[in-house]
Amino acid sequence: MQVLSIIIIHKKVFSSQQICEWKTSGTPPKGLNPIGDPNGDGSGGGDTGFEYPEPPQNPCEKIKAQKTDQGYKDKVSELDHDSIFQKNTETGFAAAYGPQTNYERLKIITDDKLKMPEGNKYFAYIHVHLDKEGAIKIFSPADVHTFLLKCVRNAKEKGNMSDAYAMVITSQGNYMLKYSGNGGYTLAGQYSTWKESYDRKYLELIENNKLTQENIEKIFTQFLKETINISGLEVYKIDKTTGNPSINLNTTEKTILYTLYHVHNNILI
Repeated sequence: MQVLSIIIIHKKVFSSQQICEWKTSGTPPKGLNPIGDPNGDGSGGGDTGFEYPEPPQNPCEKIKAQKTDQGYKDKVSELDHDSIFQKNTETGFAAAYGPQTNYERLKIITDDKLKMPEGNKYFAYIHVHLDKEGAIKIFSPADVHTFLLKCVRNAKEKGNMSDAYAMVITSQGNYMLKYSGNGGYTLAGQYSTWKESYDRKYLELIENNKLTQENIEKIFTQFLKETINISGLEVYKIDKTTGNPSINLNTTEKTILYTLYHVHNNILI
């Protein structure tokens, strides 16, 4: 399968930090009528939306609380291994609502393509990106699309949108998508534009021999803000040891990449 607000600043920093800040400006008035994709086939749409948005919840605390789910911890531990990254085929799990959260394997379509199980009970997924030559070790446009089309919409119907998440585990870092918006986004016809922009940006890195993880993160955050630009869509870099969301600051006087960002009402915070 091929996903933070981001802030890029120039500043001298003397220490690294782990920070998880989140702000919200409240719930918009009723009457929201988002347009979606009636097909629901994952090819570039959404659903028909809803009228009364839920108050957004703090995604930072949701991620931290998630660590208490033994099933979640077990699946992350199972996937976060060098032996998994060296395989030829991606693998992963979908999380489903039930008396307790159930984890089911994602269906393998090709070596680099997985599919969510059918049904509306699945609110999250966890998967790996492999250590193949030229592999992009962060979310792909398809990953982001699946999260917004399936996970967030299913969570709205069966639970709460703040339950939804997508996680990609790589040898160079673990990342998680969350959503704290009101659900008023439209996906119809967007995917091809996302993919074209994403492929072009990363091809430039590969051709210029600059495919470092720092550059991968930087380009991805630009892609989220400039190309996808959905209010409330957040990506977190997850600490491999603690499992907490983090902001990593370097200690030199140069451009600082905040690997956690929020886009809320189209404002970086």
